[in-house]
Amino acid sequence: MSTLLDSLTALAGPAVPQIAARLGETDAAVSRAIPTSLASVLGGLTRKATDPGSLAQIFGLVSTHPASADVIADVQGAATDLTVDGPSLDGSTVG
Repeated sequence: MSTLLDSLTALAGPAVPQIAARLGETDAAVSRAIPTSLASVLGGLTRKATDPGSLAQIFGLVSTHPASADVIADVQGAATDLTVDGPSLDGSTVG
């Protein structure tokens, strides 16, 4: 039985060459980094799971950026909403 992390890693697989090209890394290096990166994101989401304000912000972020075939553009669009000088997921100001 596969885990959520396994499923997310498999979904990210087709984007590996594109991510590697943008980062100037090899496909193998990006493939090794994806599970760790996804685990970090999932860990952060888990930590915020008890805060209704954070969950509302995460839901708003996800629901305002419909998924497309371009995973890179989806991630960049979502990241743009969490700017360095804007609010963090915990409501504090970053920057």
